[in-house]
Amino acid sequence: MTSGSRTTTVLERAIVMARQGSLPLQALLWSLAASEVLLLSRAPFTDVGEFEPLVVERDGNRFLAVFTHSDLMQEFERPERSVVVMTGLEFFRRIPADAGITVNPGSTLGFELPALGAMDFARELTSS
Repeated sequence: MTSGSRTTTVLERAIVMARQGSLPLQALLWSLAASEVLLLSRAPFTDVGEFEPLVVERDGNRFLAVFTHSDLMQEFERPERSVVVMTGLEFFRRIPADAGITVNPGSTLGFELPALGAMDFARELTSS
C-alpha cells in the first residue's frame, strides 16, 4: 500500500483497516502507542522539557495533532515550530485530560479520539 510516492506506515495501514471495520479501535490505539509519531511544537523540545504541541480546535473541542509521517504535516509546518519525534506511548502520557487527539489532521489516513477516550486509553496504557 502506498501513499503518494512512499510506502504507508504500519500505523497508517491500521488506520485504513479500522476505517474499513476490519480492525477494532482498541487494536488501532495499541498500534498508535507502539509506533513512532511526529508532533509539531511551538517551542524547542528536550526529552526532559515540556512541549507545546499543535492544537486543532473543532466544535469547541481541543485536539492535539500527531502525525504518522512528515509528508502529512507539511500543511501545518511553520518556521517557529519544531518537529518532535516520540513513541505513541510517550505521547499518550503527555496528553492533558481536556484534550483529545487528531492523527494526521485533514488526511484520509487520519482519525480523531475525543478527550475522554484519550484519557481512558492513557490510563489503560499506564496501569499495570
